[in-house]
Amino acid sequence: MSELIQKATQMINDFVTEKGIKAKDVYDADKQIWRLQRGSAAIQILLLSVPVGENQIREFLQVASPLMKIPAGNELAFYRRLLELNDLKLGVKLSIQRDSEQVWALYERDLIGMNYTELKTCLEDLGYWADDLDDLLIEEFGGSK
Repeated sequence: MSELIQKATQMINDFVTEKGIKAKDVYDADKQIWRLQRGSAAIQILLLSVPVGENQIREFLQVASPLMKIPAGNELAFYRRLLELNDLKLGVKLSIQRDSEQVWALYERDLIGMNYTELKTCLEDLGYWADDLDDLLIEEFGGSK
């Protein structure tokens, strides 16, 4: 485990503890993921090592929340709405993974230079927007999580 990953792990555990939650209760060591809940939004916190070139790896914080499945029947309007929301919700991107029907809210940040205040902002912002967006999209388009 790199020094950046170790530092980020400690900061995430500090954030969880600050929320009154025991880190061991929300951390899945096998999958290396923290799982939290904010209102109706399930929040996943991951630390990723991503190859970015020959013999180069960058390490990232990814905070993710599944918002809903793509609703059948009005996909064009739905995709347009996702793009509009991408423009409005600073820092959060909306995504659909390849070969999936699941819409995600994502917040990603390189670990280089990240301090606790910035990590906390990333986690709080994604939690806030995911809790808002899942309800908003399901209300507008129907469908399910």
